[in-house]
Amino acid sequence: MRVRAAWLIEGVRIKGPVRMDPLSLSQVSLDRGYFGREAREIFNAELADAGFVTTVERRIWGSQIAPYRRLVRAVSDEVDVGGVSELGGLNALAARAADVLAVTWGGAPEVIAGAVEVWDGARGGWRTLSVSVGGGTSQSSIVRRVLPDDVVLEEDHPGELWAASGRDQRIALWLSLFRGLSRDRAWDRRVFRAYSLLEAVGSEVAPSGVAVTDRNGDGLSDRRGEVATTRTSRGKAYWTVQQSLLALELPDALLLAHPSRTLWAEVGVWVDVRNAVAHEGCWPQPPLPTRSESRRDEVAEAFAAAAGSGGLEDGWTRYSERSCAAVELVLRALLKGHLIASSP
Repeated sequence: MRVRAAWLIEGVRIKGPVRMDPLSLSQVSLDRGYFGREAREIFNAELADAGFVTTVERRIWGSQIAPYRRLVRAVSDEVDVGGVSELGGLNALAARAADVLAVTWGGAPEVIAGAVEVWDGARGGWRTLSVSVGGGTSQSSIVRRVLPDDVVLEEDHPGELWAASGRDQRIALWLSLFRGLSRDRAWDRRVFRAYSLLEAVGSEVAPSGVAVTDRNGDGLSDRRGEVATTRTSRGKAYWTVQQSLLALELPDALLLAHPSRTLWAEVGVWVDVRNAVAHEGCWPQPPLPTRSESRRDEVAEAFAAAAGSGGLEDGWTRYSERSCAAVELVLRALLKGHLIASSP
């Protein structure tokens, strides 16, 4: 089918029309407005409710907000796609354009709206196929979203965690990185960023060169059949996640994409996805070529098992959620003092 799409990208200023085949980009005139101008009235109302005498004038708001919230329109050429399943690749173009704009003109561009139209030959014109506005991650704890019904997560007091976040600059950094990965909409990049963060934390909190065991105390083996230790990236990450689960009195099942697998095996999948993204830019789903076909196929089997009757997408979504949930658990354990980072 023949389709075309247009998006609105917020937070970037470009110099004249830009062509990024098959996209054409142009700056939205300030005469049409800028993103966030309606927030002034909201802020003023909230200030009044809090007893403040300050009122932010339209001129002040516009002069300070508009330069940083400029809008760009991106329009695709008319393209032929095999079906609705291929529209994900079309929508990914806008996100990739925003990434390029961040390098060339700075800022932190974000795609905030999009519309896709399909050519209707019977009617001799275009019709709306989809509209997307806003978006982003769910505004709830990742861990709470994946909690089994019979598992309870203790409520943490934000004030206590706030105080703990200031005791070590590394914790402040890790919290910032976690917030960044939570905004990423690409599942494989989320796994990449989640595992990289687990590895970074593990390098600071895990003991050096000790054998890793499961929660029953049984030793684990690496892929060569040798004793797994914290000398390896996988060993550090596993030790850190396992200790966090134990400290918070939570079961391994919380982080398993499929109940038949072990936490050690799941961390291995996270590692494989991280490595694929690091070396190939994405996790190349079958039948795309890859540097390590056997490793990719093992990961695909894990995704298929996790998906059940669904497609691979359901499986990798579960793995993305649980790798991010693992980071959240580790950060909770750090903030509650269950994990102690080595002295800087």
